[in-house]
Amino acid sequence: AAEAKTNGKYTGWRSTLSYMELRNMQVETNFIRRNETSGLQQCIRSSKIYDAIVCPPGHFRRREEEVLAGCELAGLSCDEGFQCLCRPCVKSFDVDVFPVFGDELLQRDANKNNGQTPVAASASTTGDDEEEISIGCPKMALCGSIEQTKPIRFRAVDNKKRSGIGMSVFVHAGQSETREIRATPVLPTGNETESFMYDFVIAEERVGVVVLEILAGGKQIPESPLRLEVTPRNC
Repeated sequence: AAEAKTNGKYTGWRSTLSYMELRNMQVETNFIRRNETSGLQQCIRSSKIYDAIVCPPGHFRRREEEVLAGCELAGLSCDEGFQCLCRPCVKSFDVDVFPVFGDELLQRDANKNNGQTPVAASASTTGDDEEEISIGCPKMALCGSIEQTKPIRFRAVDNKKRSGIGMSVFVHAGQSETREIRATPVLPTGNETESFMYDFVIAEERVGVVVLEILAGGKQIPESPLRLEVTPRNC
């Protein structure tokens, strides 16, 4: 400290009166975390840079393969001896729910296997700095349109990656008609033990708009309910 004072030509030096702001920053960025075994707050040193990533509220960490290749995909170089991160987080809902059709579903599964996060907008495709966002339907949005009796498949992606929560959908097709559909977990691929994705299929006979109430782990997700339009069948 004395040498720094001399080199910096400071007239005096004293320690800070409070380290609370520094501690708050360390807690917010997960440098200090609660040890699940001891219950104590401890400094955590991640063995991998991926484990040290902390995304802001409303954002979720991309898959590890995608994060590690992020700068290369963005056309940015990383100097030798450095570890670089380029957009490791994506803005998303807690649970993304969206309709999928035929080849689109196969493409989404292929993207997942390749470590790619599906997004609605990207600076790499739009040519500007627009933030990448997920493709889930927002609360009370019209999330699809089908003809009578024809099925439509939805996929739900749990971005919080909660293990074994289970997902169900209550379909409200009128003031008194309600039924429950249990979503089917999507089988994991590669080295994953769980995909955190669920599929469910809906087919309606009544023309109009039905309401989809979506529950994860027995609790309604923040983006629920959603709406589905049913049009007269074209015979």
